[in-house]
Amino acid sequence: MLAFLWFARAGVDAAVVEVGLGGRLDATNVLVPRAAVVTTIGYDHERYLGSTLDAIAGEKAGIFKPSVPAVVGRVSEPAAGVLSAVARQQGSPLRRFGEDFRAVATGETFDYVGRRTIRGLRCGLSGRFQIDNAAVALAGLEDGGWLDAIADEVVREGVRTVRWPGRLEVIGDKPCVVLDGAHNPSGVDALCEELPAIAAGRPIHLVFGVLADKRWPRWSSGWRRSFATSRSSRSRAPLAGSRARRAIVSTPRSGPGRAERHRGARSFAGATPLASTTSSSSRARCSSSARRAGSVRRVVRKA
Repeated sequence: MLAFLWFARAGVDAAVVEVGLGGRLDATNVLVPRAAVVTTIGYDHERYLGSTLDAIAGEKAGIFKPSVPAVVGRVSEPAAGVLSAVARQQGSPLRRFGEDFRAVATGETFDYVGRRTIRGLRCGLSGRFQIDNAAVALAGLEDGGWLDAIADEVVREGVRTVRWPGRLEVIGDKPCVVLDGAHNPSGVDALCEELPAIAAGRPIHLVFGVLADKRWPRWSSGWRRSFATSRSSRSRAPLAGSRARRAIVSTPRSGPGRAERHRGARSFAGATPLASTTSSSSRARCSSSARRAGSVRRVVRKA
């Protein structure tokens, strides 16, 4: 609520407000937006949102408001069915990625094709999925009534210069260190798809921090792992019998010696890429993984 008060007093022209958990019962849901956007639906925070994609989609669709345009990104058909049903109930005009708008790859650039077509876009974020996200964002601007007032060249510049620390971010060299805050199955899958291109055939060593209430074993089975325990009472113990050397990536409250522990991981990786990923607690907001990623970022740069 303090953020909303600050936005009002500052007189911002537009505010992008991200839901913390789910949508229907989230504190941000007091707003009546110009457009409501759901980028994707995946398994996360199941204790609170439900154990099926249908149930999670129902919670996410809670941000749809009567007659307010709704934009939906790349989602599974069951989830799309739930979102569409809620939009109909609310009388919300709904547009879906791949049907009502899309991103068309054209070599090193892509075109946004919606009500308006903008060609020659180049995304400043790594990963094919970020092109999809950029298209969803542009569709949200379109439905919110802002895109018509923005020239194509300004849109190109905005998409080209966007930055998101902690998402496929290269933060070290020799070895190459990639920091990613993936904290759910879909995020980890996206990371797995993109890492081979960054590694260019070299082995990948993973430093992976996860709390015990995450169902991490189903996230990925092909990585060479280095598990470690944070000082949280809910953290997952290191995997017994792991062939990888243990290296601890500290959480923000892990105490002294963080740089020394991460140096061990860098030494183990040698000249090969090292992917660091952090996972948030299912009891915390999504920003938790971003805070942990920020902590790792500082440690690596000091090491």
